[in-house]
Amino acid sequence: VVSSVQSIITQVKANDSSLTTINLPSQNLTDSDLIPLFQSLASNTHITTLHLPNNQLTNEGCKALASTLLDNSKISTIDISQNSNIGQGGIEELTNALPYNYTLKVLNMSDIGSNFGSGGASQLALALTQNESLREVVLNGNEIG
Repeated sequence: VVSSVQSIITQVKANDSSLTTINLPSQNLTDSDLIPLFQSLASNTHITTLHLPNNQLTNEGCKALASTLLDNSKISTIDISQNSNIGQGGIEELTNALPYNYTLKVLNMSDIGSNFGSGGASQLALALTQNESLREVVLNGNEIG
């Protein structure tokens, strides 16, 4: 799996126009795999979809993803569902980036577990009042409230 991630990072850095979707579900990827991927996306102009459910993304990875959202102007869909290691800090990092991103249309954060809570819901609700591009936010399976 790591070699496939490295191969994808190489394509992303090369801004390969044939690669528009990164589809890595259930690969047991950790922050050490995903952070370099997120960093490589900052200046990519072709990737529109990140499908990364059921991996091992944590707060640190979310911080890198949030930074990518501030720089990237093409990503329209992100699925980080079932990444149950994301805590309140990771949710905060992502929601803080949302008001400054104008291309993200779909964000799936379903089934990330009890860490979401009412605090995460409140942060997200506030961020959504300042974001005009998001059309769909999926939160089912989280313990909110």
